[in-house]
Amino acid sequence: MGLSIRAYAKRRGVSDKAVRKARDSGRIAAAFLDDGTIDPAVADELWERNTNPDMRRGVERERGEEAVRARLEGADVGADRPADARSALDAHVATRRAVAEPARTTTAQTQVDLAAEERREKIRRIRLANDEKEGKLVDKAGAYAHFFAAMKAVGDAWQDWPGRVGPLMAVDLQELARAGRLDSFHVGQILDRYVREHLEELGGKKEDDDAADAAE
Repeated sequence: MGLSIRAYAKRRGVSDKAVRKARDSGRIAAAFLDDGTIDPAVADELWERNTNPDMRRGVERERGEEAVRARLEGADVGADRPADARSALDAHVATRRAVAEPARTTTAQTQVDLAAEERREKIRRIRLANDEKEGKLVDKAGAYAHFFAAMKAVGDAWQDWPGRVGPLMAVDLQELARAGRLDSFHVGQILDRYVREHLEELGGKKEDDDAADAAE
């Protein structure tokens, strides 16, 4: 939704490293959106407000100060000026630097934070709407109810299973005894067969339940 670090650095006229440093130091952290991109309008405001003029590049700082002097004195940059005019001008430049220090007013910072939060919320709602449109969302309460109902049904089925297959297995064991094959191997085969049959029944019941849910 916003600009990448490289794109914003190019737009700002600085290096990628400078943008990352400004983010890590907290100077423009509020301008980063949830997807890692940068809101350029918020970043520009934070950058100007939180960057100490003394830390700017020398050429940029000198040009800015010379331009201020020229406007205040109504003269060309580099012309001779009275000493008192220069003193007043130097005081004005010092005042402008102090205003641009990282110290920020609570009201202004709150407004920037609110703007960034509103943008994040807007992005979140857009993503949520897209997920809902594409059918990626599920009813949490309904999913939990369906899961626990399925687990209860499986538990009940296994609780009923021994009483249901017990008489059948007894007949099979009697036949094994008459045939002289009542050993652990043949008993295990009988038990395995009944367990597999029960699992198949449970699987078929689940498919029927899913089909019924889809029909509803």
